[in-house]
Amino acid sequence: MAKLVNESSIPELLREMTPEEKVDLLVGGTFFSTAAQEKYGIPAIRYLDGATGVNMMQLAMEMLGLIAREMKSEPLKVGNESNNESGAGAMDYMRYVTNDDPVPDSLPERQKYIIAKLRERINALRPDGAQPGCFPPGMLLGATWNPSVVYDIGKAVAREAMAFSVDVLLGTPNTNIHRDPKNGRIFESFSEDPCLSSAMAPRFVLGVQDQGMVANVKHFAANNQETLRQGIDECISERALREIYLPGFEAAVKEGKVETVMSAYNSINGTPCAHSHWLLTEVLKEEWGFEGQVVSDWGAVYDQVKALNAGNDMDMPGPRGKELLYKAIADGTITMERLDDAVTRTLRMILKTPKFKGRKYTKVDEQLSAEVAYQAAVEGITLLKNDGVLPLAQGAKTALFGRLTDHFMESGSGSAQVDTTKSTSLPVELARYTETVVKDRVCPDTDVVIITAGASGQEGRDRAAMDFDDEDKARLAKAIALAKDAGKKIVLILNVAGPVELMPYLDDIDALVCIYFPGMEGARALADILFGTVSPSGKLPLTFPKTYRQTPTAINFPGEYGHVNYGEGVFIGYRYYDYKGLEPLFPFGFGLSYSSFSMKDLKVSPIFQSQSSKPLVVRVTVKNEGRTEAKEVVQLYIRALTPTLLKPDKELKAFQKVSLLPDEEKTVTLCLTPRDFASWDTERHSWVTEPGMYDILVGNSSRNILQKASVEVQGPDPYGCSIHSPIAVIAQNEQAMRACQEIFGERFDLGKLKTNVTYFGSTPLKKALLSVVCDVDKSGAAWSKMLEQLQAKLETLSELPGEKA
Repeated sequence: MAKLVNESSIPELLREMTPEEKVDLLVGGTFFSTAAQEKYGIPAIRYLDGATGVNMMQLAMEMLGLIAREMKSEPLKVGNESNNESGAGAMDYMRYVTNDDPVPDSLPERQKYIIAKLRERINALRPDGAQPGCFPPGMLLGATWNPSVVYDIGKAVAREAMAFSVDVLLGTPNTNIHRDPKNGRIFESFSEDPCLSSAMAPRFVLGVQDQGMVANVKHFAANNQETLRQGIDECISERALREIYLPGFEAAVKEGKVETVMSAYNSINGTPCAHSHWLLTEVLKEEWGFEGQVVSDWGAVYDQVKALNAGNDMDMPGPRGKELLYKAIADGTITMERLDDAVTRTLRMILKTPKFKGRKYTKVDEQLSAEVAYQAAVEGITLLKNDGVLPLAQGAKTALFGRLTDHFMESGSGSAQVDTTKSTSLPVELARYTETVVKDRVCPDTDVVIITAGASGQEGRDRAAMDFDDEDKARLAKAIALAKDAGKKIVLILNVAGPVELMPYLDDIDALVCIYFPGMEGARALADILFGTVSPSGKLPLTFPKTYRQTPTAINFPGEYGHVNYGEGVFIGYRYYDYKGLEPLFPFGFGLSYSSFSMKDLKVSPIFQSQSSKPLVVRVTVKNEGRTEAKEVVQLYIRALTPTLLKPDKELKAFQKVSLLPDEEKTVTLCLTPRDFASWDTERHSWVTEPGMYDILVGNSSRNILQKASVEVQGPDPYGCSIHSPIAVIAQNEQAMRACQEIFGERFDLGKLKTNVTYFGSTPLKKALLSVVCDVDKSGAAWSKMLEQLQAKLETLSELPGEKA
């Protein structure tokens, strides 16, 4: 009998396995594990979140399901709560597992038995009894602007997960774009900008997979809200998808070589992502060359047959009925070729898992995890305002306010939730620098009042407003009033899932520090920044608007009646504020330092070929003008001066974080490719790089450009003479008209074309030909051939009248 040994053993397995056995492999066996095929040597593989650390809640859900099966009981309940399948039952049991709370005598014996069994199972998975670490989520990682830090987080997260017997680490990373600040889980993903996301995503993937773990990028694609997330239909232009929402995933596939991709809950343009052949097969597998496994988000497969045919390989969670799949295989609705492809992808993934290869890491390296989490927090925490109060002097007397003072929200709820006792506390960490730390009061000798205010975020629910949580908002106002009455300096700490409205408070505070959700070492990192042991170097990965109504999505979020229109197109985040001439509260890429920097000597070749295989090299010299060692982020934006397509005022295309000693200067080298100058043309269904003049803009935020140069991009003009050109322009070119007559002969009605120019001048020639050429089958191969011949002739012609040189 065939056994899974290596990749070369897969063809023989495919020959021996029955269609039913193949289907069984592609539907979850439990809530977080695949079904084993022991006779073929195929083990059960455990998927588990996630990017912020091992999700003990999910482990509890998994164990509860197994215990229930063993007990052959009805779904488990505690009081009036739901069963373990929904997760609510697991939440009730977790306090007895994570916190080791005593079990009340009043509980029924059956529940006491379950708790005992659950503790036994969970403790058996704990490496030497260790608790998992809580690492900073994506938004803070985006704020580091440092891909090497993201790699290190992926490495530490993977090692811990492997020690906890996880095989596929879900959501590593979450690569969805920050479309709207009220999205309940934007804290999980990197940025509003595709360039920043595309730099971070593959580094996280590589950090995970270089340890022998399997990474999983999610949610493919455009999973940008929690409201109706399992039913919402998003109307998104192909250009917005290609330029904004897909690049991070493309980078994870092409550069990170990610092994698994998670299909999303939402629909795009009427088709659920897990059912989208265009998304999963045409783009992901064929165009990008993805060779790994597509696994559904949990419950994202609404029709098993459609999903498998579309390219969704694994249907999670299980157990779930498979009769429809068996029938579809039997009657040919699903081909054996597609079934075998899904099985092959799954088996190739299994071969790479710790379950199959053996666990390289069986213990938690607590020192490594702590230092990696600290470095990410210290590089991501962002100083947004400073009237000179920071850094604090050694021994400065501090008064702390806020319900989050003792324990920050270190990550959000849901898939990113990490139940652990590992944490740091701001009062404890400040005590390393000062003997005077008081809470909820201001003393006469208090030097500074530090207020922490939060805005929570979670999976499954969007934020009601772009604001602080109600309790924090009330406490914040009282604390500010108390500090002002006492004449004290005020530092406001933002422990937030995303932007909040700050205009009512900004004039009353002296310093503003955004710690996002900072992970388990957040308090240690913040204390070191507050007292100047390290200079803040975080930069905003998304725009902070003045008010929610200022945002590009305010009238298109979260939609109506199950539909949402991405009417802003590619003008998301800073692209929108720039184009509309709006001044945000804090711009994309902004962040202060305890030092100051200058940039000079921007050098770039004046000419670049649009079809070049070599990059355009940009160099700029950065100098630390201050007296503090610090890091700066060099940000490079491109501006097209005379584009045919409507383009943003500027777009981030490259960046680099550099560390400088006082008075030190370094030359930073950044590289651009032809793709960096390109836009997606929906008429051509391709990337097009238009020749012309472009500005190279270098600075330290999207609104602080310090150096500027120009480059001429040369090459074929996609908007020159073409079957895609408007007929109003084509009709003015005699050579183009003769080419049409030569290809189509008497069937080409020149008079009708010229008449159409009056009312339909912007119509592309290709579309206009459908009505001005007669007696030709427009759906046949002959028509396609004639269009190809016409395009070839038009490409040889000179520039069209009125076109730029």
